[in-house]
Amino acid sequence: MIRAATMIVLYFVVNLVLGPVLVGLSWLSPRWVSLTADLILFAACITLYGKHLVHEWHRFRTDVSGKRLRFFGELILMSFVGAVCTGIASVFVGSEPTNQEAVGDMVDAIPVAFSMTMIVLLGPLIEELTFRQSIIGAFPRPRKWLLVVLSVVSVVVFDALHIAELSEFWIYLPLSILLVLIYLRHRCNVWASILFHSFYNCAGFVLILL
Repeated sequence: MIRAATMIVLYFVVNLVLGPVLVGLSWLSPRWVSLTADLILFAACITLYGKHLVHEWHRFRTDVSGKRLRFFGELILMSFVGAVCTGIASVFVGSEPTNQEAVGDMVDAIPVAFSMTMIVLLGPLIEELTFRQSIIGAFPRPRKWLLVVLSVVSVVVFDALHIAELSEFWIYLPLSILLVLIYLRHRCNVWASILFHSFYNCAGFVLILL
């Protein structure tokens, strides 16, 4: 519980306090500040969850042993479902996700290699440890009702932190739900949601570059 609470607090402090302060000081551009924040949080993730990540990686490899193609197919299918649902939500809302514009600006502001590292590697690892592992996984073997409550909290908080306007909540809702579902489906193994999140972001990043 202490580790989970520390991770969540650090995420908010770095992104909502330290980040704006650095931008206000004009030492770095907003995009370089984002990279700096991710590097700080990555260090926190390794410090707090390093041993857990190693343990869960061995468990994940055992679970998908002989079923790697099936898992890869799962990533493709869920990414397709997420993209379609997000597209439908965007049409109904009448706007494109603000986050996509931010990614485009980031690619223009900092080298592509750094942008890709943030979006495909650092972001998924940090966010899954914060919003899945530190919320749902903070309670070992929770009762079903508590698991449902924690899953809803994970979805809502993750979604809320990715939107600029309230209407965008519905745009990010499909991905938020899918990330929780794959985490639960693989017995609360954070590597499953990290890999899906990374795969989804990578596909989107490539499309933006094209």
